[in-house]
Amino acid sequence: MRKITFALWMLMFVCVVPSPAFALELSTVQDAINQSGARWKAKMPDKTNPMRLGLRPGVKSYPGHSLQDMRLSTAGSIPSHFDWRDVDGKNYVTPVRDQGQCGSCWAFSVVGALESLALIALDMPGADLDLSEQTLVSCSIAGNCIDGGELDTTAEYIRKSGLPKEDCYPYQAYDTECGLICKESLGFYSSYNVKNWVNISKDAVPDLNVLKSMLVTLGPLSVAFEVYEDFDYYKSGIYSYTSGSNTGGHGVVLVGYDDREGYFIVKNSWGVNWGEGGYFRIAYSQVKNVVKFANDTIGLTGLAAPENRIFPGITANGGRDIMVKIDDSINIAVSLDPVNQPQEGTVDWWIWRTGPDGTFSYDVSTFTWEKGLNPIHLPVFRLSTYTIWNGTLSTAGKYQFHFAIDDNDDGIFDGTWQGDLDVNVF
Repeated sequence: MRKITFALWMLMFVCVVPSPAFALELSTVQDAINQSGARWKAKMPDKTNPMRLGLRPGVKSYPGHSLQDMRLSTAGSIPSHFDWRDVDGKNYVTPVRDQGQCGSCWAFSVVGALESLALIALDMPGADLDLSEQTLVSCSIAGNCIDGGELDTTAEYIRKSGLPKEDCYPYQAYDTECGLICKESLGFYSSYNVKNWVNISKDAVPDLNVLKSMLVTLGPLSVAFEVYEDFDYYKSGIYSYTSGSNTGGHGVVLVGYDDREGYFIVKNSWGVNWGEGGYFRIAYSQVKNVVKFANDTIGLTGLAAPENRIFPGITANGGRDIMVKIDDSINIAVSLDPVNQPQEGTVDWWIWRTGPDGTFSYDVSTFTWEKGLNPIHLPVFRLSTYTIWNGTLSTAGKYQFHFAIDDNDDGIFDGTWQGDLDVNVF
């Protein structure tokens, strides 16, 4: 797997990731709460651990992911209050995480929803399924620590490539190389993904009944909102904006609601010492004002568990990881079974190797290796075991051979079509 960055593109759409220094006096915040009649309490934030945001506006377009496109209907009636942490005494929400001083809220938001979806689908209430946010930070094009990231692109990456568990790539809270991920994840032998995802409210004020219905129907949702300075001071109660300027966008996990007092229940990613044990409640009124709560909301549908993974084969001399001497013959073969994958138009094949001599892509028309990482535009078809290269390597060292496919030309490899192997030359 390879992280693809678009430096110029990212510079155009960067949002402010860190919250600014705490410019408001606690007394100012408390006065504003009292004067507005807000229903929450404030406390001085921990100045040694400034909270991080990290959500930037999505710029990629993913047609076919609206409620209408997916033909998802809202329930006829929904309960007056609901909380995925207590469904008939069962908890389907994983513990609160801490993104640290990294603008990775977008990753924690979607991953939190994915973890809950897995607990619901696999009937594992109370389990601490911990999936790897660092995989998204270091290996996807959805975002990073410095510039933040996007919910839509994160959901699409998870649909196509899935996520391994936390111990495959433990969270670092800073940008690292994708090569540090555990080798097993590159073929996604043990990762979780989704069959699809839906944007319930893209850049628009959501219908409250639709939002609540989708929460009950699909599971916890990944939502975005605008953070203002007073939010850093939140201690408890039902938050509503009272004072301060906008500090950026933030991604969180919507887990419940209560019509009796008019609020949503939300899981944050700033650790358990913030807010109400890492959670906050926010008034329904914040959907239609400058806070724009849930004006961008992602729902995940259909868990694909590890045992259902289908991926291509790639072998070296009939095996996966081999050792050969300099100038010994090496046979690289691949196979592909495009079951349940899009068959329309063309896709990008990516066959490449990295090693002491650099990165080279395989050219299927000339049967040679060309410098750089270049896609091969060919239709998808069933490919039985096929030798792509018979040759030798004259420089000692570790080489990695990769075979991946991007099924809709968006720069994200489909993890169900991805494999790799090592060749050590001595």
